[in-house]
Amino acid sequence: MQENSKSVTMGLFERVKKKIKFRVREGTDLESEILNIIAGPIYLYTILSTWVLLMFEVIPYFYISNRFLHKSFITAVLFEMMGNWLSMMYVSNKFSPGLAQERCVNDTNNSKNSNNGMLLQTEVASVANKQRLYWYWRPCLSCNISRPPRCYHCPMCYTCILKRDHHCFFARTCIGLNNQRHFIVFLVWASLGTTYASLHFIYYFLTVYWSHVSILDVFAPFTLIRWIFGYSSLYLTHTMLTATFLIFFVFLSTTFLINQVELITKGITTFESKVIDRGKIKVTDRRNLNDKIKAVFGSYWALNLLVPLHLKFRPVEDPLNWPSIKIS
Repeated sequence: MQENSKSVTMGLFERVKKKIKFRVREGTDLESEILNIIAGPIYLYTILSTWVLLMFEVIPYFYISNRFLHKSFITAVLFEMMGNWLSMMYVSNKFSPGLAQERCVNDTNNSKNSNNGMLLQTEVASVANKQRLYWYWRPCLSCNISRPPRCYHCPMCYTCILKRDHHCFFARTCIGLNNQRHFIVFLVWASLGTTYASLHFIYYFLTVYWSHVSILDVFAPFTLIRWIFGYSSLYLTHTMLTATFLIFFVFLSTTFLINQVELITKGITTFESKVIDRGKIKVTDRRNLNDKIKAVFGSYWALNLLVPLHLKFRPVEDPLNWPSIKIS
């Protein structure tokens, strides 16, 4: 009986394992596939749950006269975060050969001899110097097209991304030329909002819950286990999970924001920063800081903090020729 039960269990395990392997696309791994599925729902759960708890429990507890001001602030933060999160997902960074023909029609004669080593789209070939190969047009075997420098194929997005920075699991899309501004603005509001909420949550927990709960309830996994066995309430478990994710997002959003600001000042991408750190290539953007900011946010860049402007003021950038970039 035990052997039969064991064989059935092993059979089910093998079937699940095969299905999981089948879903892992070429160029990715199981961890990335799982993160791409769960990161978005975790974000939505955390941000919406935080807003509800602040609006109807935490803020009414701490504030009386200026309650409306605090509620308006967190609602505005939620609106900005959700607006830029949606823009990250739906603003396209896709590269198409038609774009290359449109943008390069007057530049074909200068492509061979340009300082950045650009080749014509029809002259993609093997190059001995790998450092300079980075700045040549190269074929994408998945899309069956020739792609420009700084353009990479994402196996999760199934397309080549212009000025690809990285794949964002929380938005389930790549951050690149057209939506990097939304990613950064999202991080600004996320860092501000999660810090504000975390400080209120910690003080609220110490004031209201601390004398009534176990020390183990401070840690969300233990609270979840205690709730399963009937030693904790569902509401407390929900609150602690929200607080745990919230504090995690404070560190995550702030770290990403600092990193993105540093990348803008240098005029490079996340991928290039990793390659530079390994000493394989050096990328230099010869523009001043104001032009580097416009290359991400477009003209009147400060307005992006309030209103998405990707349709009106596009990035002041040439995503095919990159005349201001020097590779060494």
